[in-house]
Amino acid sequence: MLKDQYFEAAVEYRAAVNEDSTDVYAVVNRGLAWLHLQDFEMAQADFEAAMKLDPRNWFTFLGRGFVHEKRNHFEQARADYQEAHRLLGDANHPQREEILSGLIRCSIALGDASGGLTVADEFLRDFPEGPAGYSIRGQARVGLCLFEDAIADFSEAMQRGLRSSYLLRYRAHAYERIGNVSCAIADLKEAALLEPGDFELQAYLGFSLTQGGQWTEARSHFERLLAEHPDDPLIMNNLAWMLATCPDAAFRDGPLAVRLATKACELSQGTVAHYVGTLGAAFAEVGEFDRAVECSMRALSKFEGTERQECQRILEHYQSRKPYRDVLSKSRRAP
Repeated sequence: MLKDQYFEAAVEYRAAVNEDSTDVYAVVNRGLAWLHLQDFEMAQADFEAAMKLDPRNWFTFLGRGFVHEKRNHFEQARADYQEAHRLLGDANHPQREEILSGLIRCSIALGDASGGLTVADEFLRDFPEGPAGYSIRGQARVGLCLFEDAIADFSEAMQRGLRSSYLLRYRAHAYERIGNVSCAIADLKEAALLEPGDFELQAYLGFSLTQGGQWTEARSHFERLLAEHPDDPLIMNNLAWMLATCPDAAFRDGPLAVRLATKACELSQGTVAHYVGTLGAAFAEVGEFDRAVECSMRALSKFEGTERQECQRILEHYQSRKPYRDVLSKSRRAP
């Protein structure tokens, strides 16, 4: 296990369990080996077997909670983390930090940002020196739309040594939400250097460049990504949106936007509302307003909340026989 030889470890632990099926240590550690091997079904089976052997073993709940989280079963994961926390009891135990981190992540994933913030405050009270609490509290504050407070937390986490592409991306999102696009772009560029193979991050950077009005760099960035990934609908969509809606006429190209947006919709089988909306914007740019209205109506039926309101506002442009010009819209941000 310490040498990261997880399959070999699982084999050895299986032999130990075959010798003594009541050895909780062997069952739990075999579960950990399966967890490292991404075999979540086998890992969960071992953690549950260990629970039957020792129902008060907090580590089995931590392990199963992590399995549930990896499978996006956040309700079950949060319940397991809560039980692990209850059984652990020792406020000074080093793995209490891991349990609280899991609780916060699941609360945020379930849309319970206020619950996540409560746990994050507890986390920081008990572990004030490390960067993890600031990072996680920042994420909870983003969920509560407390973007300036979130930026302060992310910055503190970075000053304490936690500087990852994940954290930079989160701070970039918070910067964008307060209108500081230049700082968002700087964070995304740094994140892209740390993770050059993260395609979605590269797509997000390209979109942010358009939001910052850096049209030349944005177009060359999208074209490079499209050359590397010629059948990716996300890049087609984001480039098409810029070509159809850019406020600067020198960067608009309606016919190319129609071709790109049409292919993005075909590749996604018309199921992605943003792509359908982009096709509507492209049709409007070439003067085909009836088709633009049709696409916008289709996109509208899939949106909710603020995205639906934004789509409705764009639809009104087409109904008035006007193309749409995008200025710092957040409705088509890359994931």
